[in-house]
Amino acid sequence: IELDDLVELRELDLNDNQLSGTIGTEIGRLSELVYLQVDNNAFEGNIPVEFGGLNELVWAVFHGNNFTGEMPLSVCENRNETSNQKITILTADCLEDGPVVCSCCDYCGEPL
Repeated sequence: IELDDLVELRELDLNDNQLSGTIGTEIGRLSELVYLQVDNNAFEGNIPVEFGGLNELVWAVFHGNNFTGEMPLSVCENRNETSNQKITILTADCLEDGPVVCSCCDYCGEPL
């Protein structure tokens, strides 16, 4: 089964599975995804900009990985008050001098 074939998938919880590599752009095809949790693995590279196109996404947890770069602007725009898309929980490793720059994250690191 290919992940991008699961177009009706609503929840994807991959936390604490020692997964590595990058998250591909095909993740953007999961148009019904509401809940995404990929924390505490060894994913690397940039967080794909395609996450910003997931209109149903309300929970996105990325901390505890080796992601680098900036949280995509399209993801932050989905947190905007005027947006019809409301990501209510967003985490990444964005503590001071962290590998991810995220001006719109709720938590930088693991939520309390």
